[in-house]
Amino acid sequence: MAKNDFSTECLDELEIAEKNLNSNLDNTDLFTAFVEVAEATKRKLKNKYSDQWTDPSDGAPAKLV
Repeated sequence: MAKNDFSTECLDELEIAEKNLNSNLDNTDLFTAFVEVAEATKRKLKNKYSDQWTDPSDGAPAKLV
């Protein structure tokens, strides 16, 4: 998934938002923008790769038996 153009584009957008926030950690607008991009990235990846991707905040994925 990490080498797929779609996922790479999504993660690149997230990285840009992260770098913007890191450049000025006191800026609440940059923090809000980062959170919004992170949520959008999560939605996009979940919609596109629902059978292959799990939200890291949900914990470890279930192991296949």
